[in-house]
Amino acid sequence: RHQANAVWLEARPILVMALVYFAATKLALALVDLDPNAGSLWPASGIAFAAMVLYGTRLWPGVFAGAFLALVSGETSNSTIAAFLMAAGNTAEAVVGTTLALKAFDFRKELDRPRDVIVLFIPVALVTSLISASVGSWALYLDGWVTTDTMLPRTIVWWLGDALGIAIVAPLILTLRFGAPRRAPRRGLQNWYLMILCAAALLTFSTPPRLGA
Repeated sequence: RHQANAVWLEARPILVMALVYFAATKLALALVDLDPNAGSLWPASGIAFAAMVLYGTRLWPGVFAGAFLALVSGETSNSTIAAFLMAAGNTAEAVVGTTLALKAFDFRKELDRPRDVIVLFIPVALVTSLISASVGSWALYLDGWVTTDTMLPRTIVWWLGDALGIAIVAPLILTLRFGAPRRAPRRGLQNWYLMILCAAALLTFSTPPRLGA
């Protein structure tokens, strides 16, 4: 019985991660006004990064399972292989982003230093989002959803959607978890951060390219 309880305690956060990621993905897919699987804002990416920062990369099976089940079911009509590849890309994005932030850049969960804001936005949001965008676009190309002409627009929209999801949703979750930072970043840096987010949001939401096979 003790061993069973230990297994359950280990598996519970992974199951919760899977359910949350599944719900976030389904919600995003229901709201996007583009072909399936690439949205102008992808909150699931920010949720996955924040969760792994808080509870460790051991949550990766939950991210993979939630993404795979969401993409292979319902009206998305993805093949099993395409859904598998896209889920793998989403998982790799979260694991690499978390590992890069914590190990390479000494990222603080409290977001109480200016460098934490920079790390979150540049190496995590802008760089690691390319993993999911590239893998996902190739998966859809193999699945027949994307042609060579629409590959680049699809990748850009996917990249911006994931980047915005991380840049907007992850700080919100971490702030709710830890409260307002004791040493807030300089106001100038905060203003620049908000300006960049607003510009990216306007660029993404205004006239997104029509994507089709």
